Amino acid sequence: MLVGPKVAEKGVLATCALHNYLTRPGQTCRGYLPVGVADISDPSSGDIVRGLWRDENNPVDSWLELSQQGNRGHSTAAKALRDTYRHYFNGVGAVSWQNNMI
Repeated sequence: MLVGPKVAEKGVLATCALHNYLTRPGQTCRGYLPVGVADISDPSSGDIVRGLWRDENNPVDSWLELSQQGNRGHSTAAKALRDTYRHYFNGVGAVSWQNNMI
């Protein structure tokens, strides 16, 4: 990333927060992370179940279903997902200070 350390840190933290939101228990976010790709912890034993991303014979790209309409366009599914996030982060997922940061 061509940014300073403080901006890079904020970007990484934001990415982690979004990842945690997308993979929260009981929720499915189709298209973000197919089932079985990431490591998960077994709730009954606490053991880590290794995800398919660790298999060097199957690159992660083969699991992703990327669709693109036109040159540098966005798929309808991507726009719908963006709107889902927008509603969440401007509704129940809002934090008290977010509008001061714009």
